[in-house]
Amino acid sequence: MIPFGFASLRTCTRETGDRPGGASLTANPPPILNAGGTVACDRTRQATHGTAREGRLPPRRERRGFRRLISMIRIQNIFFGFDEKPILQGLNLHIQRGDTTVVMGQSGCGKSVLLKLIVGLFKPDSGEIWIDGEEVTHLKEKELDRVRKKIGMLFQSAALFDSMNVFENVAFMLHQHTKLSKQEILKIVEDKLELVDLPGTENLKPAELSGGMRKRVGLARAIAMAPDIVLYDEPTTGLDPITAEEINHMIRDLNTKLNVTSVVVTHDMKSALSIANKMAMVHQGKIVAVGTPEEMVHNENPIVRQFISGTKI
Repeated sequence: MIPFGFASLRTCTRETGDRPGGASLTANPPPILNAGGTVACDRTRQATHGTAREGRLPPRRERRGFRRLISMIRIQNIFFGFDEKPILQGLNLHIQRGDTTVVMGQSGCGKSVLLKLIVGLFKPDSGEIWIDGEEVTHLKEKELDRVRKKIGMLFQSAALFDSMNVFENVAFMLHQHTKLSKQEILKIVEDKLELVDLPGTENLKPAELSGGMRKRVGLARAIAMAPDIVLYDEPTTGLDPITAEEINHMIRDLNTKLNVTSVVVTHDMKSALSIANKMAMVHQGKIVAVGTPEEMVHNENPIVRQFISGTKI
């Protein structure tokens, strides 16, 4: 059985009339994609039954020792393209456990494609992708499902089910993939909505929400099952500056509170500098620079300088 969080995009797309991955990602994708959420890994689902009285998922254990030295996501020499058009051409990137890594670059450079490769929607033409110490590009579908359970995703469009209210959207995976009672699920949904500053919105429909509220509901769904990794595709696109800063603050806050590894794709430099502790610049299908925000601001690479300053050099 393909877990929700990846399997339900086609249903979601039919209801919303939107294409969560963006217009550049329509090359006959296989029917598996994260619709803004995830499913807990097996150990989390099992542990869930032991926390029934609290009605919430168990807290994440702090990782120590050698596991911190293993990159949570390691991308090695990835090549990928659509038909005759190359997109990624030998891309390499290591993302450490617990980091918030911003992947930036011009529109159409392959940033969102990279997220789809990480979750297994696309298969690279060559190269390796390692998730939590496991190489995943050659895994069969059932094995990929197990890896996908570690990942939550917030799409640019939020990808909410228009026919469901806020509670039903956030609770969808909990209903489908746990044996929690209705009361326990209600408590978890309330907790997640509280985390994204949307208490008391359970009965609203997506059509009644502003753009920023839709993003936050999508984020609540993405973290409902305690993922290890959260991917964000252009989280501030289409938002006014005040709402965009609220989303930036939320990303920083959740990364700390939930101890997740975050990957944020954006071309919004203000957002990137605000949330990242590491930044990576994509240009012509490769990573041309990696560093802290301060290092990237002072990077002498003319491509990086031009992108950060927003002026042609």
